[in-house]
Amino acid sequence: MISDDVLKIEKLKFSIGRGKKAFSLNDISFSVPRGCVTGLIGENGAGKTTLIRLLLDMYLPESGKIFLFDEELKRDNIEIKEKIGFVINDNFFSPLYTAKKAGKFLAGIYKNWNQELYEKYLNDFKIPPSRFLAALSSGTMQKLQIAIALSHGAELLILDEPLNFLDPVSKKEFLDLLRNFMLDENHSILISSHQTNELEKICDEIVFISEGKKVFDSSLENINKNYGLLKIDEKAFKSFYSNDYIGYRKTDYAYEVLVSDKENQKFTGMVCEDASLEDVMYFYTRRKI
Repeated sequence: MISDDVLKIEKLKFSIGRGKKAFSLNDISFSVPRGCVTGLIGENGAGKTTLIRLLLDMYLPESGKIFLFDEELKRDNIEIKEKIGFVINDNFFSPLYTAKKAGKFLAGIYKNWNQELYEKYLNDFKIPPSRFLAALSSGTMQKLQIAIALSHGAELLILDEPLNFLDPVSKKEFLDLLRNFMLDENHSILISSHQTNELEKICDEIVFISEGKKVFDSSLENINKNYGLLKIDEKAFKSFYSNDYIGYRKTDYAYEVLVSDKENQKFTGMVCEDASLEDVMYFYTRRKI
């Protein structure tokens, strides 16, 4: 039976580094549904990039399983990997390559490489085709990776901080590209970003990890419906039990309190604003997960 999930992670564990620099992903499980944009959020060092490198077979997990298009990820399943486009903060090409030469190389790698589409993206993104990659800015290199990811018929995009280095205009254009990509109901995206305000514009699902552990995964609709930011005085705050809220911050004028059930009768009559993803991240990471 074909699953509705294009990516499924089961109890993934991985460790890297030693001593004070050691880091571990612990028992990570979640899935990316077909036809959905899933946002991966977390603070610096939460493990987002490490996780994405595992999904791209750049690291080998210690335990757990990764399934792509219903097949377990293995080094030799090349056909499955052809269905994935990715953007990461690494350049796999020689600095003496040009965008034009990179296209010729990739045409020999991907069976469904679309040179005409690639050249269109180079033109749209104003990427000089004959300039050495070493001479390109970080923003232009980011655009080149985006052009590559979208030019070989990928069904799943795995994007690690793709909005980095993009100016506001390029950022808007990129988000429009993702929306166009998702017009095909068989397409899916996993995108990590610190820019949670941008994720709120395009994501259907959110996976939140912190310190190598999954905090939660939820639909963005559910987060918007249930999470709220109370603004109350000290007397009201002291009437709460610790399990009534996720976290709080004391300001000069009030207590700001993140709750995950803002329709609870306990909060009736209190000032409650909608909580953004940034609010959710902030208050969760202020406490021990």
